Amino acid sequence: SYLAADPFRSLWFGKHLREGRYRHDSQTVFDHAGGQVLFRYFDFSRVPREITSLAEAERYGEYVEQRFPLERHALDELAVLYYMRTLPLQPGQVYRAHVFASRKSYDLEVRVLKREVLDTAIGRRDTLVVEPVLAFEGIFQQKGRMVVWLTNDVERVPVQMKSQIAVGSFVSTLVRREAGTAQAGLPPKG
Repeated sequence: SYLAADPFRSLWFGKHLREGRYRHDSQTVFDHAGGQVLFRYFDFSRVPREITSLAEAERYGEYVEQRFPLERHALDELAVLYYMRTLPLQPGQVYRAHVFASRKSYDLEVRVLKREVLDTAIGRRDTLVVEPVLAFEGIFQQKGRMVVWLTNDVERVPVQMKSQIAVGSFVSTLVRREAGTAQAGLPPKG
């Protein structure tokens, strides 16, 4: 994800998935001034199954481009997590955002469920438990429920996530945190 901060909105989103036999490569370019999204994806329908490299697949398939209307200040499916971290989260509150994912625009609700103390890789932390209510098939398909634990401090570090998916459920837990430097740059050309 490439984001703009003021106002908070997505500029570019790329997805590269290999899940068993499923392959997906796409880029989404958010043109806020023009009020549209350019969705560009690779059509794998003529690519032999044994080929997993995009560079090799490009010999068989082609890119398809589609344009869609864009909601004001829309976010991509990953930027929603960054957006949640900027909010003045309080238990019982509900926040809303516009999301463009999987060729569709959606209204998203983020519900702040409660505070909870959690032992994490970065120590014992007071956290806020939030539930994004997703109505789209993005990174986190809404086949059940997803809950995220964010530290209840200025950083809002995501330390745990639980989600139900089509084949069961999973838990993601932060295992290490490394200090880095912010990197500004332009999104890739779409």
